[in-house]
Amino acid sequence: NIFVFFILGLFSCRAMSQQITYSQPESDDIRTLDFEIVGKVSGNFLVYKSVRNKYTVSIYENDMKLKDKVDLDFIPDKTINVDFIAYSNFAYVIYQYQKRNILHCMAASIDGNGNLVKQPIELDTTYISFFADNKIYSTINSEDKSKIMIYKIQKKNDKYNFTTALFDDSLRLLHISRIATPYEDRKDIFSDFFVDNSGNFVFTKGAKLNSRDYLQQLSLVTKAPMQNNFIQNDLNLSGNYLDDIKLKIDNVNGQYLINSLFYNRRNGNIEGLYTAVWDKKNEKPVSENFAQFNDTIRNEAKTEGGTRLAFNDYF
Repeated sequence: NIFVFFILGLFSCRAMSQQITYSQPESDDIRTLDFEIVGKVSGNFLVYKSVRNKYTVSIYENDMKLKDKVDLDFIPDKTINVDFIAYSNFAYVIYQYQKRNILHCMAASIDGNGNLVKQPIELDTTYISFFADNKIYSTINSEDKSKIMIYKIQKKNDKYNFTTALFDDSLRLLHISRIATPYEDRKDIFSDFFVDNSGNFVFTKGAKLNSRDYLQQLSLVTKAPMQNNFIQNDLNLSGNYLDDIKLKIDNVNGQYLINSLFYNRRNGNIEGLYTAVWDKKNEKPVSENFAQFNDTIRNEAKTEGGTRLAFNDYF
């Protein structure tokens, strides 16, 4: 009887499948188009597009049909960079432009129909020389989007001068810091930069002997929201060497996760995966592990050559 009911149950199952819906290309979507998916705001999908110093946002419905196209005419010509932070009913537009020798970092907000709902405000300015790089501001936000940070890095006399400006989700300035840290070209490597839900600024700094080497030293660098200094925490690599560093924030458990492929000697082969878990509250590692890839995994991964070389082209 159980078997009969099981067979009948199979016949009653409904097959479910995914459906992919595409938008139609627009007439001015040329090869040099720059675009960014802003996100879903008030039930619409917003896509930012830039063509020849013309900045627009296309509004798509759920079926990816174009609902409207709105000019972002508050953004000046020759804007250097535009970033977006999308919320449920509005999105911040953070952009930078240069006027004479002053670089301006601005913010405005638009609704789900692309209309301006908050006039542009100035977040920061920087005086730059004529030959200086004018793309210096970057924007990051916490996972819950309660914290927004703009930061800039300017090099001077073998030091990187960090300026970090921390804002809440209403763009109220919480704290601004200016910190100088030593930096050697071709030897020191920074990971991507992050801000956690509490407003801590987090990244890793690695060191190698020369530009072609792997990392032989690694530190986790943190800055508390209201502090004006970096805390550098050295990690124990046990004589191993690391490849590209991937840093993630675990806001739920208050931890920072660090991963990399590792080598046990210079100019060697990839041996396995390095993982470190850092506890934010106690300011110490919960675990550090070098997991060796065994021959079974290597045989699955290799396309040609010996198993020792199997992961050398992986990232």
